[in-house]
Amino acid sequence: MNTTAWSQCDKCSWKDGQLILGPYDPGKNAGENLNFVLCAACNKHKYYRMSVDVTFLDGQVDRYFGILAPFTADHIYYMGISPYQLAIVRDYDYSAGLLKTLTSSSGRLVKPGAATNHFEVEVKPASDSNLVDIYYSLNGKTYYVLNSRKAEESLVGLGMSYYSVTVAYDNFEYIVLDSDK
Repeated sequence: MNTTAWSQCDKCSWKDGQLILGPYDPGKNAGENLNFVLCAACNKHKYYRMSVDVTFLDGQVDRYFGILAPFTADHIYYMGISPYQLAIVRDYDYSAGLLKTLTSSSGRLVKPGAATNHFEVEVKPASDSNLVDIYYSLNGKTYYVLNSRKAEESLVGLGMSYYSVTVAYDNFEYIVLDSDK
């Protein structure tokens, strides 16, 4: 339990070493319905790997929960799942005022119900040094690759879209990749 590692969060608590998020109230952040906490201890880096285990505890099963990475001034990239075995990657593009679904799917990649799912994102240099490739993985399998995005320092976070859901985050890991040193 490291309470100083995370940004201010009015719906966060610690139980048995796990960071519990939710439930958020309806209407919070109504335009996007995105509720989150940022890793304050991680700082900003261009290249990194982040992973975490996430377990659905309670609430509406048609809602998404997951990770935010990279998190910049202009974009928030979000990978979320639901207990219905749905997965999604979204781009909250603040520079253009758009919310885009980059990919969505259903199936066995997501463990159902209250099973624990392992999330991972890796931001690595692309062939052009001004760009990065972003790899999103679920339960050890690559789910989506976002190629050739602007290389810039970014934050990471944990969160959920919508409300009335409670989830537990555990085994958080953040590693700065060598090419960022």
